[in-house]
Amino acid sequence: MVKQKIVIKVSMPTEKSRAKAMTLVSGASGVISMGVTGGDKDHLEVIGEDVDAVSLVSCLRKKFGHVEILLVEEVKDKKPEEKKKEDKKDDKKAEEKKPSCPGYPYYCDCHPIRPPTMMVVREDDPASSCSIM
Repeated sequence: MVKQKIVIKVSMPTEKSRAKAMTLVSGASGVISMGVTGGDKDHLEVIGEDVDAVSLVSCLRKKFGHVEILLVEEVKDKKPEEKKKEDKKDDKKAEEKKPSCPGYPYYCDCHPIRPPTMMVVREDDPASSCSIM
């Protein structure tokens, strides 16, 4: 598990657009924390474990248009003793992972589209079908 810090530049002029971006990012799998930074409040800072930055940006582009990845770097933990305790908690959280774009599976490339299932119905005796005399 690699902990990453991702900084993304997004055009978010209003508080409503910032809330929409934060909601979209919070649903991504592996996201631990996030925040809006920058002088114009146009940078999203995402910290998480094994977060796919490309799929995150592609989901944001569908809502906001022009989006740029500014920084992707590894975040190192300070104390290895605390890491052991967190690993036990992370195992429980790994079972409850969310899809990366909840509510938008048809508009986002984050989810594979399942093919429709087919069911074959077979009659054993075709002569026993109902007929009107």
